[in-house]
Amino acid sequence: MQFYCLLLLAASALAAPRTTLTDDQIFRIITKTCESTKFSCPKQDYLIKDGNQRYIDEDAVMRSDTVGLFKDGKLETSEVIEIFKTEFCCTETDCLKECNIFPIKEKPIVKNFDLYAKDLFAMDLEELKPYEKIWYDFVEDYSTGRIKKIPAEVEELFDILDANERRYMALLGKTHNH
Repeated sequence: MQFYCLLLLAASALAAPRTTLTDDQIFRIITKTCESTKFSCPKQDYLIKDGNQRYIDEDAVMRSDTVGLFKDGKLETSEVIEIFKTEFCCTETDCLKECNIFPIKEKPIVKNFDLYAKDLFAMDLEELKPYEKIWYDFVEDYSTGRIKKIPAEVEELFDILDANERRYMALLGKTHNH
């Protein structure tokens, strides 16, 4: 909620020739913007590496041309968040590697579970029973935007699917590479 209040404050501040936000508020908006992406990692120009730790370089961010334009009120209100994401937030695989984030290739049973869920749950498999309601609640909540991240219980379901992919695909009459 605080993040959205800050965004609203940022948007209203843009109506003025110069923003009324403090440097701390601007930096908080930028870090929250990056944290709203699937993985959080600053782009190389704004990355501090300290052993295994990775941090966003506040000084580099605040000295950036983008922040200067924002402070001067020269960014369109409707585009500020996307501009911040593009400038400061890492989203590509090569960039994410700098923060030790590597993509995981999901097995087809997990990747396409929405296609298989009804049939698998109908098989009344003991290990999947506790997850049926959780799955359908998740699908409903995710589709309406009430949640953005996958809950731990759904991740547990995906782990079970992953570990038993050959068996489940055979039960479904599919090859495990489908």
